Amino acid sequence: MRLANPWMVLLLPLVVGIVMWAIRRHRGSQEGILFPNAAASATLENPWVRRWVNLQPGIRLGVIGLVFLSLLRPQLETQLNEITEPGVDIMVAMDVSGSMAAEDFAPDNRLEAAKKVAREFIVSRPNDRIGMIAFGTFALTQCPLTTDRLVLSTLVDKIRLGEAGEDTAIGLGLATAINRLKNSDAKSKIIILLTDGVNNAGGVLPDVAARAARDARIKVYTIGIGKEGGAPIPHMDPVKGKVYETDDNGAPIFTQIDELTLKKIAVTTGGRYFRATDEKVLKSVYKTIDSLEKTPSKVKIYHQYIELFPLLLCLAAFFLAIELVLSRIILRTAP
Repeated sequence: MRLANPWMVLLLPLVVGIVMWAIRRHRGSQEGILFPNAAASATLENPWVRRWVNLQPGIRLGVIGLVFLSLLRPQLETQLNEITEPGVDIMVAMDVSGSMAAEDFAPDNRLEAAKKVAREFIVSRPNDRIGMIAFGTFALTQCPLTTDRLVLSTLVDKIRLGEAGEDTAIGLGLATAINRLKNSDAKSKIIILLTDGVNNAGGVLPDVAARAARDARIKVYTIGIGKEGGAPIPHMDPVKGKVYETDDNGAPIFTQIDELTLKKIAVTTGGRYFRATDEKVLKSVYKTIDSLEKTPSKVKIYHQYIELFPLLLCLAAFFLAIELVLSRIILRTAP
């Protein structure tokens, strides 16, 4: 709240003088004859009329006070922050292939744990533009770069297992994220690539995509998610319900992470490789990335003000109309 015309306070002595004059005039009028005849004066016996008589000077004072406040022009201040130069543009490329259903991240599977931690990371970077890629056999742009945290978090929630196919196209997922960042004018551009598998699909090799990221000055942080030794991969059978994948000999198939490829991608682009074996470690990985990528952004602050004087004048007009009704009709004085 602020006053746009604080100098109008200089009129306060005049306002006080008007108020004092109104009070004296009201008291003087009570000493004379207010009504033209005895019959009319009988209305004073009505308790409602007596209440209006006592209320009338208060209404007049209220009108004067509201008009005086409107002259001061009180304003409510609102502040809008507009990012003029983003500090960091971030694309999160998340594996959604069938192996992300592995249940070694209790109480949820790998994908649900990855989504939960990604949402927390998104909230922690309010001034950065962040986007999301979901990849499996092919890659989907779940959300382009945005500062709208609510929309991004909602779209992350909607990511589902297998929606991009059951295989793992690491190179294609990385290439899609690069395409979303290459034309960015941010000071720092990074990709967080999370997977639990081996590149076995897509038409782009991971090392080719890594060199493309390096040439575009994009740093890639890679995360291998899953416990050491891997985990069995569940899927829903329409007859048996939940079953686990097995090889031709009936032995369970365990997930495998191509750590060598993920390390090469990180080294090529100037990033780092992390191994997340549980949700707690995954959170610490995101915190480490958060601390490594702290580039201040330029923020221009705009101030907007909501004028309150129209409301005050409307209230003054309303109470003045009531006072006129009282004085000209209900409390009519003798001519």
